[in-house]
Amino acid sequence: MQRYELAIFVDPGLTSEKQKELIDKLEKLVEAEAGTVHEKKEWGRRELAYPIKKQKAAFGWLLRVEMSRDKIAVLEASLKKEAEIVRYLVTKSEVVEKAVEAKPKAEPKKAKTVKKAKTPEKAKKTKKKS
Repeated sequence: MQRYELAIFVDPGLTSEKQKELIDKLEKLVEAEAGTVHEKKEWGRRELAYPIKKQKAAFGWLLRVEMSRDKIAVLEASLKKEAEIVRYLVTKSEVVEKAVEAKPKAEPKKAKTVKKAKTPEKAKKTKKKS
């Protein structure tokens, strides 16, 4: 089993109920293909960089799933059939099991104080006073 991230942008004309129905449908599809959904996040309405299917905005969703490599093709085929999905992207996710221990930061070095050199004018003035 491999972990994947599935980013989906859906038609902005859909109500929030219809969006959730679509996402639930995708979750059931993943589970039907012997996969599991670990996380789902709603990104909200986003302006697109360029129009896709004559849409300038879309609602974004992120699903983190775990399923076998050969079942991803089945998932992608069903995503292509959904008319409400404007764009999708499936990427392989690298999971770091152990958190990297943070090294303690060294204290910053203190700046050396540098004595200012006397300018020639000031040097003349101090000599005259003596």
